Amino acid sequence: GRPWCLWHNEPEVRTPVTGNYPELWTELAGAVRRPESLSGLDDGAFAARVALLRGHAALPMVLYGLRQPDLWPALPAARRDLLAQEEMRYKAAAGVLWMEFEGILDRWAGEGLTPCLLKGAHAALAFYPAPHLRPMSDVDALFTDLDEADRAFEILKTLGYEETSIELGGDPWATHHHLTALMNFSTGFTAEVHGSMICPPKDKRAAAFKRLWENMRELSVNGRK
Repeated sequence: GRPWCLWHNEPEVRTPVTGNYPELWTELAGAVRRPESLSGLDDGAFAARVALLRGHAALPMVLYGLRQPDLWPALPAARRDLLAQEEMRYKAAAGVLWMEFEGILDRWAGEGLTPCLLKGAHAALAFYPAPHLRPMSDVDALFTDLDEADRAFEILKTLGYEETSIELGGDPWATHHHLTALMNFSTGFTAEVHGSMICPPKDKRAAAFKRLWENMRELSVNGRK
């Protein structure tokens, strides 16, 4: 098809496309596939590449690749120290996030509620070698019943989570497919309760969504199914 652009926060800033993917995606994917490519860069280019990878959440996977026995020892000590600090930061952030989410899961389970994990939370557990390799700023949870989703939302509020924005009227399920994001302002942890795959039986999407529900996979969050 025709070329398209990856839009950033400012509409006038675009990333051009080479083939089917933006050039930026190709560069990021190349660093993940070939982490050794960082070794040959001079100090300035190395720092710039690390900053680029960090800014687009690709740095953890590159660090994972660089930990190979034939790559890590060959790095200069200063670079090893810098990358080790970056790695520890990702591990610490993931540890805090998942520990807080485990507490939520325990509370939901006590009320008979079991969510489906969406997007980053699902990907981190299903596809990555370790959860910290998929950085996240929040967790998205989907329930198979909107009444259960409403209950899960209210339970979060009883735990001290506060709404991060004000809905502008209307049915949030119909207009947004999720409820207002809730945040623990003392930790910064944010959770979003979704119902985006719930629709009336006559909706043309219902059959496709039903097939997705039938093919759900069980995941374990530190022993929590």
